[in-house]
Amino acid sequence: MKKSMFLSIAQNDFCVVLGLGKTGESIIEYLDRKKIKVCGMDSRISPPCIKRLKKSFADVFYCLGKIDDDLLEKCSLIITSPGFEYGNIKKKYGEKLISDIELFSNEVKTPVIAVTGTNGKSTVSALIKLVLESAGFNVALGGNFGRPALDLLKEKTLDYLILELSSFQLENTYSLQPFIGVITNISEDHLDRHLSFFRYKQIKEKLFEWSTNIVVCRDEQWSSKYCEAETAKTFSINKPSEIGFGIIEKCNKKYFGFDERLLFSVEDIKIFGEHNWLNVLAVLAAVSNCTKLDACMFGEIKKFKGLPHRSEFVSKIKGITFINDSKATNVGAAIAAMNSFFSNRKGVLIAGGLFKGGNIWQFAKAIEQFCHSVVLIGSCAEKIESTLSDSVFCKTASSLRGAVQEAAFLAKAGDTVLLSPASSSLDMFTNYEQRGDVFKQAVSQWGQNG
Repeated sequence: MKKSMFLSIAQNDFCVVLGLGKTGESIIEYLDRKKIKVCGMDSRISPPCIKRLKKSFADVFYCLGKIDDDLLEKCSLIITSPGFEYGNIKKKYGEKLISDIELFSNEVKTPVIAVTGTNGKSTVSALIKLVLESAGFNVALGGNFGRPALDLLKEKTLDYLILELSSFQLENTYSLQPFIGVITNISEDHLDRHLSFFRYKQIKEKLFEWSTNIVVCRDEQWSSKYCEAETAKTFSINKPSEIGFGIIEKCNKKYFGFDERLLFSVEDIKIFGEHNWLNVLAVLAAVSNCTKLDACMFGEIKKFKGLPHRSEFVSKIKGITFINDSKATNVGAAIAAMNSFFSNRKGVLIAGGLFKGGNIWQFAKAIEQFCHSVVLIGSCAEKIESTLSDSVFCKTASSLRGAVQEAAFLAKAGDTVLLSPASSSLDMFTNYEQRGDVFKQAVSQWGQNG
């Protein structure tokens, strides 16, 4: 798909925007400024932004509660929101289906730092922004995290634009040319929509094909062909390569390092776990493409307390620590959390929801390794339970509040109760944020009543 295709739609009939949430609203606003006729389409009868959209863009035709094939057939272009399940539409109308990022790509003049990966991309994106700001750069963050990408085009005096990108945005993007492309990691996720890990990985790797400079983890099985590229900055949980970032051990202490240079101790940061060491290393590698690293930047990283719902400390009650990792919606993220919080002492896991695919046997093995008990919720509870051996005590709960009560009962003083579902929240909640908030409320309520 070429730039000229987008430019031609102004002379044609109309285009369809799929999904009327935050991103869909930004697309309609953008097209309205371009004087392009729009149809807003959503399978939901009352999508979240519809009242505001109808008030702000009264001339737009809204097709709600169904997918209208006749409109899709007649339109010039289809722009999809990342959360919209466009699979069947792509099969039929793939030649005219694009993402909001493709629209963004045709207009952006500011250098783009694009971040993708299965896990850690929001933390990495947020930290890059904080570190660059501490160095005096004017930056903005959006895409899959924060503001919709098209809204960022309104900013006129930026040094860098940071985009977090999901596989759904990347799949329907063709013209993006980032100054830096970062892939944090790739493991099985969204197989319910991409159908195979090969296809999912292929979509993620597109970012490296487009980027002037790349940031790649040397520990990933798929990454070796990129690590030797002239434009690559590498990072690893192990000792750094000659011109890469990694962990250096000296006098029984571990440090973030570049080449043979010690930067600062891993004990200095406030975010917990080896997966966050990798996130910090990815940030250092990305920022080093923009400016020289210094103590001020390191200080910003040390102060960072993490994002909500990502390995978030909730409370310590009766000697039991409660951790909210609701954002762990896939197997890889949940295993990383268990490895971080249960490596020294087995604990209690709360998991389950709408399973998105992935290696459930690997997940079960990790539960057996790290947990003495697990409480399961959601539509995949029975599926997970069927894979577990008798070495771990397993309970099911009909609600997250009930799961917290069960987990607190099973935990002993000194234990950690970890919500790390390895599943989407959409069978029980609006999103992972609501799930995390309910968990925190349930913990607080148990503390008051217990």
